[in-house]
Amino acid sequence: MPVYIDWGDDEYLISRHLDRLKTEVLHPAFAALNFSQYPPDANVSQALSDAIAPPLGEGGRLVFLPESRLLGALDDGLLVALEQTINALPPTTTLVLTSTKKPDGRLKSVKLLKQHAIAREFSRIPLWKTAELVRRVREMASVLDVSLSAEAAECLAAATGNDAQRLFNELEKLSTYANGRGVEAEDVRAMVANAATTPFQLAGAIGAGNAAEAIALFDDLQANSESAVKIVATLVAQFRTWLWVKALAGDGETNNRAIALQAGIDNPNRIYYLRQEVAALSLPRLQRTMRQLLALELTVKTGGDLSSIHSHLIQLCLL
Repeated sequence: MPVYIDWGDDEYLISRHLDRLKTEVLHPAFAALNFSQYPPDANVSQALSDAIAPPLGEGGRLVFLPESRLLGALDDGLLVALEQTINALPPTTTLVLTSTKKPDGRLKSVKLLKQHAIAREFSRIPLWKTAELVRRVREMASVLDVSLSAEAAECLAAATGNDAQRLFNELEKLSTYANGRGVEAEDVRAMVANAATTPFQLAGAIGAGNAAEAIALFDDLQANSESAVKIVATLVAQFRTWLWVKALAGDGETNNRAIALQAGIDNPNRIYYLRQEVAALSLPRLQRTMRQLLALELTVKTGGDLSSIHSHLIQLCLL
């Protein structure tokens, strides 16, 4: 009697999990009879009765409750009914409840369900969490049996951002293109359009002194629900990395592993590309940029006036 609580704002990943369960639980000939979906305003008592009913014909039964009321505060009567249902669920039934928001673990209903359920988060990764984006690329590549080089994974994460559906589509396309061999960064650059706006593109625009592009990218990020605090934090992290690489290379350090270790970079192979990124940036300019970014970070973290961020971006581009 598997019970799943899938929560998060990535509808595509939740739908993929549901599709996988349909394949595993339902017999194709009886799927229409043994799959039930109850919207949030449906009769919850009917859904609970359906869950304990034996499947018709072969295969199992799958009961799906999207944005389920059962993950919220329940009256005593419904709470008792939920407990009775959970205890009576046959092994042939799979119950799936979803919620956009993380279920409140303090609620009696959630505590009860979690005693029996597998809870999994399916949330969009913030664009500034690049390490997590790359990790998700590798996880999805593994699921699809696509071999990616480390640089290819980073390129694909930069191109697709936190769009899981596009990532799956691009991985399938790359798998066909590579035709059995490993996928390299050159393949990603050739086959995948970089359509995702990321704070790293914003950092690049600032580094290039392109104020108009920087403002457009910042507005695009905010339109995609990225907060000013996270955007600026990513800019600080990126320019700090560039500053470290520029300073160490300027001191004559030639060992990429040594630079990666001191700069806190996990993948030493990135240093080659970081050297190229900072080639046109002077050390004094990077130092001035860092000072201004840290001042801007303090402003956004302390609730300062955010209406002047465009002005800050222009000043950063003119340094």
